[in-house]
Amino acid sequence: MAAPQITIVGNLTGDPELRIGGSGTGWVSFTVASTQWKRNGDAWEEAGTSFYDVKAFKNLAENFTESLQKGDKVIVLGKIAQESWEKDGEKRSKMAVTADEIGPALSKSAVDVQRISYTRADEEPF
Repeated sequence: MAAPQITIVGNLTGDPELRIGGSGTGWVSFTVASTQWKRNGDAWEEAGTSFYDVKAFKNLAENFTESLQKGDKVIVLGKIAQESWEKDGEKRSKMAVTADEIGPALSKSAVDVQRISYTRADEEPF
């Protein structure tokens, strides 16, 4: 069964930091905070904040790390799935997102797009 798609709009809680896996593939994990707002008379007030753990791989991870920083408002499109592990003999789990696309929210920023051509055979060209 395919993982459900999710779109998240929120702010980066920290600067992305690129890591290199054993196979030489770049990856990054980061958190997006998404705050809901509700109207209370003539004013808006916070109605709670959700935090999403997100991972990105390969070119997406590299370009994301070079382009965005803590506090930037982003749009993440990805697949959500449950991750499970064991710590100190106790089973744990959480929902996590694997990003297919990440971009700045243009309602809060302006960007200068730089197209990148890839020459490696395992990468898809734009």
